[in-house]
Amino acid sequence: NLKEYWDIMEKYPQSMGAYVWDFVDQGIRQVTEDGVMWYAYGGDFGDKPNLRNFCINGLVGPDREIHPGCWELKKVHQPVKVHAIDVIAGIFEVENKYDFISTEHLKIKWELRANGVAVQKGEVPPMKIMPTEKKELKLTYQQDSNKKNAEYMLFIGFYLLNDEKWYVDGHVIAWDQFEIPYPKGEPETKSLDQLPAIEITESKKTLDISGKDFKYSINRKK
Repeated sequence: NLKEYWDIMEKYPQSMGAYVWDFVDQGIRQVTEDGVMWYAYGGDFGDKPNLRNFCINGLVGPDREIHPGCWELKKVHQPVKVHAIDVIAGIFEVENKYDFISTEHLKIKWELRANGVAVQKGEVPPMKIMPTEKKELKLTYQQDSNKKNAEYMLFIGFYLLNDEKWYVDGHVIAWDQFEIPYPKGEPETKSLDQLPAIEITESKKTLDISGKDFKYSINRKK
């Protein structure tokens, strides 16, 4: 729920909270008798009392593997934000959320994606937007006539223009994406008789549904 916390932070200047408590999971590597590796923490060594879940709640694992929450934190805290004004016309507003520097160190790339595949792309020179200010961004793209029934999403990314002490150029600093509501034609329909058969098997524990390319097993109790 970090985004919901941050919505409050940005709406009310006097609000505080949503702090990151642990950067890394505080676990100690252990290996089972059959060679499976796992990380032990509060209570796993017979220690009482303990807080059980206190130590495995970081942004990265004990081995420094990134958890999904770390990517969420980067997205929610990104220092540049794009707001849609007229997505069909390609008009947006870029907000600099930095407190002390402009956005001149960031190059801008965009992609128009149809069903997740880039069909158009472009690059915009760095914009000089001062801290906490906003400026209009105009992009030029059009609907791909070959994909009338596709879902169109516009991706706008901000990348390091040059090497920094902490990372190399091309590193993604911020990004936003927007659905482009191009008009869609009538969806393709098929008769149920044309579709592969589905088999349903029931047991006391599960309901199993299988077809040509899939199988689902549903727990009847849970």
